[in-house]
Amino acid sequence: ATGGKAPQVTIGSALTTPLDTAVVPAGALFRVSGTSGCISSKGAARPVTIVSSRLGSTYVVIDGGSAPTMVDLQVPSDRTGKAGTCS
Repeated sequence: ATGGKAPQVTIGSALTTPLDTAVVPAGALFRVSGTSGCISSKGAARPVTIVSSRLGSTYVVIDGGSAPTMVDLQVPSDRTGKAGTCS
């Protein structure tokens, strides 16, 4: 008997192929559409694939390159629509 409490179960999970992700502030993303978006580092835009987010941190895979050491934060009005481009 558990004294009226439901038993706790811990379940672990792992990807079969690990992803090399970078963690960026949510405010660094722009041109977000589904799981695609852009980040900018020192004014140069870079495409990313969004993997996950939690408490203001967004986990992204940098498309075609390594993670930058710093990112530029975007003004809220620049995060969607035609603001900025990345390739």
